[in-house]
Amino acid sequence: MLKRLLTLLLNERGDVTVTDPTPAPEAPQAPETPPETPPETPPETPPETPPETPPVMVPLAALKDEKKKRQTLAEENAYLKGKLDAVITPAPPAPQAPPPVDLAPVKPVKPKAADFEEWADFEAAEAQYDADLEEYHEKKTEYTVNKALETRGTQAAQQAAQQQTFKTFKDRLTKAYETDPELKDIVANYHLPASPHHVPINSAMEDTIMTSEVGPEILRHLANDRTESARIAALPPLAAAREMGKIEAKLSAPIVPPTRVSQAPEPVSTVTPVGAVKPFDPETAPMEEYYKVRTAELFKRKSK
Repeated sequence: MLKRLLTLLLNERGDVTVTDPTPAPEAPQAPETPPETPPETPPETPPETPPETPPVMVPLAALKDEKKKRQTLAEENAYLKGKLDAVITPAPPAPQAPPPVDLAPVKPVKPKAADFEEWADFEAAEAQYDADLEEYHEKKTEYTVNKALETRGTQAAQQAAQQQTFKTFKDRLTKAYETDPELKDIVANYHLPASPHHVPINSAMEDTIMTSEVGPEILRHLANDRTESARIAALPPLAAAREMGKIEAKLSAPIVPPTRVSQAPEPVSTVTPVGAVKPFDPETAPMEEYYKVRTAELFKRKSK
C-alpha cells in the first residue's frame, strides 16, 4: 500500500516514473484440446466360401425318364396351343366350287386359201379341218343327248312331285266330301264361267289350294264368297299368294268352342227385413258362428 502511494506522488511530480514491480497477472489460457483421432475400422474379413459339394451322380435311366417327360409335356403344350388357336381364330370358309360351266362344242372354222402362202400348207389345214369337223359332230351329238337326258330327268322329278301333290290333295278332297258333298260339284265345275259352281281362281290360288293342308276348306270359303275370290284372282301372283296365306292361317286356327250360357232365369233375391235374424247357413256362416251352433247342437243331443 505504501509503495503505491509513493509511486503516485512521484508520478505527479514528474521527476521519476515508478513502475509497479509487481508483474501483471497473465490472462488464463484456454486448455489445449487433444487432436481428434478417427475411429478405428475393423479389418475387412473376406467372405466365406461355401464348401464345395460333391457332384450328385444321377442314374442314366432317370435322365432318360426326365427327358421323355419333358418331351411329352412339350407335345401336349403344342397340341393345346393348336386347339386354342383354332378356337380363337376360326378357320376360313372352304372355297366354294365354281358352278359348272356348260361348254358346248365349238364348230371349227374352215380355212381359206388366201390365208396361206404355200398350197401344201392349205391342203394340210383342210385335212385338219375335216378331222376337226367330224370330231365336232360327234361331240355335238353327245352333248345334245346328254342335255336331253338331263332335261328329261328334271322334268321326270318335277312330274313325280306334281303327282304326289295331286294324290295328297285328292285324299283330302275325299275326306272333305264326307261332310260337304256339294264340294265335289265345285271341284268339277269351278273353272267353267257358265256353271253355277264357278269360282274365279288364278294359278297362284290353285297352288295354295293344292298344297295347303286345309285346301278343301279354302275352296269352300272362296265358293261362299265369290266376290272376295274375284278380287284376289285379279291381283298379281305375289299379292294373290299373300291374300291366300291370310285365308289359310284363318282356317288353320284351332276352333274354340263357344262358351255355353245358361238359359235358366236368375234366382229371385229375397229381401230380409230390418232386425230379422237370418237363417243359419253352414256353407256361408263365419267360423265362430258355425262353431257356436254346432256346439249347441251337440250339447242338446248329449243332454237328451
